[in-house]
Amino acid sequence: MEKNVSAAITAEELQSVISFIQQAEAILPFLISLSNEERHQLPKLGSKSVDFVNDSSETVKAFPNIMPPTFDKMEFVKDSDLVKALITIKMVLDSFHQKVDDTLMEVGSEAFSKALEVYAQVQFQKDSVPGLRSAYDKLKVRFARSKYKQKEDDQIVNN
Repeated sequence: MEKNVSAAITAEELQSVISFIQQAEAILPFLISLSNEERHQLPKLGSKSVDFVNDSSETVKAFPNIMPPTFDKMEFVKDSDLVKALITIKMVLDSFHQKVDDTLMEVGSEAFSKALEVYAQVQFQKDSVPGLRSAYDKLKVRFARSKYKQKEDDQIVNN
């Protein structure tokens, strides 16, 4: 099932992508970041709620006099319209994000599999190739067991 992603991103292309993302952020200066606590406290907008907000907005537009004067109808309609626009942006970004994630997973898997082959050869030849021992010492760190895990395993074996 290997996809064999074979591509490269130049420094200029990487900077261009980052620049485009920064430009998008500059176009939407009202974007915010919420803490986990803030996220937890907010009422959530699910798919049924989106329709409810849209229908409520249309109702306020069609019957503006039903709301008390303290209700900011213009702000509500503005918020409702922003929800629609942000959902569209989110759909496009989610698709892009998924492609980046999937490509990273695939190419990461390919690179890690090849790195394991390299490690096997280094491990096998570390004593016969001058200077290879230092590369082995650096690579073997990836497989070092933590002291906690080692103690845990020792306890299992000794019990």
